[in-house]
Amino acid sequence: MSRPASSAWLLAWIVLLCLYSGALNIFTLLRFAYSVSHFSGNLLDIADDMLLRHTLEQGWRILSLVGFFTLGAFASGVLMREGRAGYRPLYGYLMLALGLLLWLWSRTGHEQAGFLYALTFTMGCQNGLHIQYRSNVVRTTHMTGNLTDFGVNLGYLAAGQREVGWKVWFSLLEIAGYVGGGALALLLYLRVGQASFEWFALAYAAGGLFYLAGGRRAVEVA
Repeated sequence: MSRPASSAWLLAWIVLLCLYSGALNIFTLLRFAYSVSHFSGNLLDIADDMLLRHTLEQGWRILSLVGFFTLGAFASGVLMREGRAGYRPLYGYLMLALGLLLWLWSRTGHEQAGFLYALTFTMGCQNGLHIQYRSNVVRTTHMTGNLTDFGVNLGYLAAGQREVGWKVWFSLLEIAGYVGGGALALLLYLRVGQASFEWFALAYAAGGLFYLAGGRRAVEVA
């Protein structure tokens, strides 16, 4: 059953999720030359690879990435169900389990295509979580929608609708988390190389613990 939780704690967790997705996107681009957090470009690459370059293997790999991202979102839909906001411990347990699984996999088989698909599945799960902040549904793995929301709400604010001011700052925080995650990932990858996937997996599991501990405390205070 969902329960009310602290707005500040929830905001911190949302920004943390954006940081994770920005970081993982950089890691997979550097290691595998694929994006796993958004798919507009990947979908176009399917047509480019399969129809123009006639490289079926490459096209099928991209199609598989799309499939595993969708499968992750499907899993979130089955586990979480729509319309239930607030503190939900299953979110934290899911992150913890995925983080530990990725950590074990990264130590033994990060060279495999299956590891890339597991990372993509993780991002699909994350983006499929039904997260609400002040009655707004939040997506955390790609920033196109957040950039649109930022621009639109900035326009509303300029037109005198001061009540949307918080939405402008909220979008900025999400974008800052995503960009900051990408910057940290680049620095880490340049320093430790493929071991950065192990660090990411542990950080992701820690994010699950943060959600569980912080959410429980927020509910007790509420």
